[in-house]
Amino acid sequence: MDIKSKKITYKHILAAVFCVIIFFFFITICERFVRSSILKQDISGATAAEQNNANDGSINNDEPDWPTLYPFKNKADTVDETSAEEAEETPQEETADNGIARIIRSIEDKIDYYTTELVFGRMNFIELNLKYNNIIGMNLISGADNVLVMKNSYFTFASSECDTTKHAENLLKFKDKAQAQGIDFLYVQLPSKENKYDNMLLYNLPDYNNRNADSMLAHLEGKDINCLDIRESIKEQKLDYYSLFFKTDHHWKPETGLWASGVIAEKINEISDAGIETSVFDKSNYNFKLYEKFFLGTQGKHVTLAYTGPDDFTLVTPEVTTDFTVNYYNKRNGVKSGSFDEAIINYDLFNERDYYNTSQYSAYLYGDHSVVSITNNLAKNDFKILVIGDSFSSTIVPFLAMGVRQVDKIDNRYYTGSIESYVEQNKPDMIIVEYNAAIFSSNDFSETFDFS
Repeated sequence: MDIKSKKITYKHILAAVFCVIIFFFFITICERFVRSSILKQDISGATAAEQNNANDGSINNDEPDWPTLYPFKNKADTVDETSAEEAEETPQEETADNGIARIIRSIEDKIDYYTTELVFGRMNFIELNLKYNNIIGMNLISGADNVLVMKNSYFTFASSECDTTKHAENLLKFKDKAQAQGIDFLYVQLPSKENKYDNMLLYNLPDYNNRNADSMLAHLEGKDINCLDIRESIKEQKLDYYSLFFKTDHHWKPETGLWASGVIAEKINEISDAGIETSVFDKSNYNFKLYEKFFLGTQGKHVTLAYTGPDDFTLVTPEVTTDFTVNYYNKRNGVKSGSFDEAIINYDLFNERDYYNTSQYSAYLYGDHSVVSITNNLAKNDFKILVIGDSFSSTIVPFLAMGVRQVDKIDNRYYTGSIESYVEQNKPDMIIVEYNAAIFSSNDFSETFDFS
């Protein structure tokens, strides 16, 4: 019996190669799944210190039960009046469907994580893709967040329009409750990376971040609330706007945070009896240590080093004698005491360059926290401030604490307790709500203006 041999073509070879590649990736994903989920091994490649301070935050579950410490008022009444009625109108089948939907989403998230984040050589493929984008002049980088390249080669995130009416209403209600307790109140509009007066966005894209901030302030105008627009302070002092920010990150630089803390302190003195010595914010009182090409910001991580280079990072610390006690409210960081450097700065992030796994911006206050409390043991006054803000505040609050007895910071993106209860129990002399303009574009952080 004659057996005809099949002719092997290039199509067969390509198919075989393709199957081998798919099989290889499947095996690597399974191997990483076993190590991560079953053996509980760290497979990120980062050190423990880097894991604790990766990217932009240090939020973890190892902290107090905030709703128990600071319970919400009339929570039971709210449930009785609204949730109960909704529950009566909601069929049991719908609740079951919601539970199934959550399970499905959880499975989808895990599949997405193990087939993207854990793919062998992932960063090499991303860098290769971004290198190609750079060659062809691509100025919109798609990903978890869309990164835009501006006319001046700085990076920013795409923004969206936001109706700020509810944000303003919540803020005004919160202000009224604070003032009823004799607490001074200030809203600070921090800038986003885009300059309101010099739109550097390509393709005539609208600058929604500044539009949203303007809308917020318009709602507050004439409503008997103290406001400070840092964007206007930058313009009035004729500062070089974009030099205040990192090229590869959405945050401003630590030296900008120092400057802003001085501007805010002057405003505090105008509306209160704090008596802050604003000379403590003079540059002459600080050390500026330059780490050249040391920092790759969040936007830089998205576009990778194949598309851009790292930023210089200047670590700003007081030159004068300081003594602080800082409570980070978690077991990992706990309570730190000593000088500004000892209690506030995480120097582990400067041991080596690790562009993709660390963020030197997180050196201040050891990253983001639900709550952090700073006590200045050498303060010449007893003024106590509660700041409700975002990550921009991480480079304001430490310097602001140089001029007052105590500064507490709540990050409402992560804090789960009642802010009203926190205020009643801790009795600050002033409340400052400060957010950067980009916060309005983020659907993930709609709760930032919930002050209940």
